[in-house]
This record gives sequence, C-alpha cells and structure tokens, in this order.
Amino acid sequence: VAKEDLATAYEQRSASTRFTRFERKGDGFLANGQVFIDIDGKVKQFGADPMTGRVTYFVDVGNGDLLVKHHNINSDLEPILIGRIALRGDRADFRAVSGETAGGESVVPVSDGLIVTRKESIARYSIGKGAKAFAVPDGFNVAPLQNGDVSGTGYVLIERIPQEEVSFKEIGKSVGHLFGKRDDTQDYALLHIETGKTGGLFLSDEGKSVGQGTGCVRQNDFVNKCSGWRSWDSIWETDGRPNYSHYFWALTWVQTKFGPLAIAKEDGTREVNVIALDSRERFNAFKRKLGILWFAVEPKEDGGLSMEAQLAFKRHTIEDVGQVLDGSLASASEAKDN
Repeated sequence: VAKEDLATAYEQRSASTRFTRFERKGDGFLANGQVFIDIDGKVKQFGADPMTGRVTYFVDVGNGDLLVKHHNINSDLEPILIGRIALRGDRADFRAVSGETAGGESVVPVSDGLIVTRKESIARYSIGKGAKAFAVPDGFNVAPLQNGDVSGTGYVLIERIPQEEVSFKEIGKSVGHLFGKRDDTQDYALLHIETGKTGGLFLSDEGKSVGQGTGCVRQNDFVNKCSGWRSWDSIWETDGRPNYSHYFWALTWVQTKFGPLAIAKEDGTREVNVIALDSRERFNAFKRKLGILWFAVEPKEDGGLSMEAQLAFKRHTIEDVGQVLDGSLASASEAKDN
C-alpha cells in the first residue's frame, strides 16, 4: 500500500469526527457504551481521541504478533489495517503496510498512529506520514503504559531509570511520608515530544507490582498456607480490580478548551492536582491526608472536563475543571476525616 493511499484512507474518516466517550474495559474498550469488537481477534491496547472518535488499537493474532488498526467509531467505513507488530522477547518491531519500519523495546498506540520506545529515544509514527525520532532526557525511559492523549497534547510519559542502590535521601523521603511530610518524589515526568520541554510529576514508581501465593494449601475457611510468593507488574489486581497504586491510574493528560491539562494523584496519594502543561501551574482539586483511592475524569463535548474522586467513603465531583483553574471553587474538595 502506498503511503499516499494510507493518508487518503485516514482523511476519509475525518468526515465523521464527533465527540465519542471511550472507556477502558480490560485490555479493550467501550465506545459510547458499546463494547468494541474486532473481527480478527482480541483488542489488546488502544489510544483514542474523544473529540473526534479516532482510535488506533492492537489486535492479538497469536504467536507474539499484533495487527495495528485505525478506526473512527462514528464512521461507516471499515477499520484501516496500518501494519503489524512482532513481539520477540524484549524486542518489538513494527512494519507499516506502506513499508516503513521502526523497532524498539515496546509499542504504544496513540489516536493517529503509534510510538515505538527505545532506551534513549522515541520513534513517533503518524498514519500516512511516516516516522520521526525524538530524544528522551538522560536518566529516563518512556513509560511502557500511556494513559493520556499523546496525539492531542504532544506529551508522552517518561519514567526515571531505577538506580541499583537506594540512597539515604530516598529512605528519608519514605520515612518522612509515614509521618506526614510531603512526598516530593519525582519518578515521572511529561515530555513534549516535539519541543523536548518536560514537566516533573510528584509520582513514585512504587506500587506497580501485584502478587499471589504459590503452593497454597487450605488450612481452614479463612487461612491458606503458601510455600512461596510470585509478583509481577500489572495495572490489575489478581481479582480483576484496578491496581490503583500503579502509576497508570495515578495520572492522565488531555487536550481541553483550556489547553493541555494533566490530572495527577500526587504527594503520595493525598492530593489530586490539575496541571496546566503550557504554564506548569498546579491547581488542587481534591485533598485528603489519609489518601485518595482513585480519581476519574470525563471529557465533555464542549472541550471541558469533569472530575470525580473517592475520598474516604464518599465520592466527590467537580462538574467543570474550569472552576479549579480560575479559583471559583470556594476550596478544593477535601475529606473531613483527615
């Protein structure tokens, strides 16, 4: 397939662009409340733009191979086959149907293409346009999971490369957090791919792992005795619930009528802040001294954003993020139980 033909097919789906509500469900997604199904197999990952209905997603076809497809949920046209990914050990190789190739450690779908991550760079592939490489700051890698709008905002999440030894300073931070001291750990940042501009996030890389006992024998109705323990990185708990300690659920970033915004659970889990990415200003939306379990954001058709968070036993809602940005809320939503 010629690159020009792929670009034409992509543009043909612009005629149907309109606001679409995407929701994550397992590895796949719901679009306007309907489970999205692909004829070729199970949807594994996706990157979507709610303002247009565009989505790029991967389909697992077995043997470590993924199909890369693009679709506009609101279009009557069929999804476009963009290319194929071969996963072999720690290597991921992408080949577009138009012949372009890019290889690296992992591949992340975004609404208008995909990103191939490498140790020191990013290959950004745009449908019908090809790939361009961009540098990543020293000491960081691209995070393997991206829970934000990379295409619309231009920002990608990067994570600090772990050091072999934990410094006394880091130990001090951990102890300080137990006694109420602010947690200023910055293991993650948002990088603007084109400009190289970065904004630090007060997020820790702890909490990515989940675990399960092995060789377990039932002792009684309440106790199992296990001979071992197995742990692995996952955004899901072993019972299928979200692992809210994982960075994936602690951050999202979106393009809005107010400009690109990041919403992050920071200072351990005590605050949910709105960050204006162009100015780097922070605005507190929710606060609880004993921690916030989860938050969610909902894009609105007018380009705005609503927010919700679980504080203690009650859900708190902010219908318009603009109230957070302009200070018109009397105060940030805060649980009174500390």
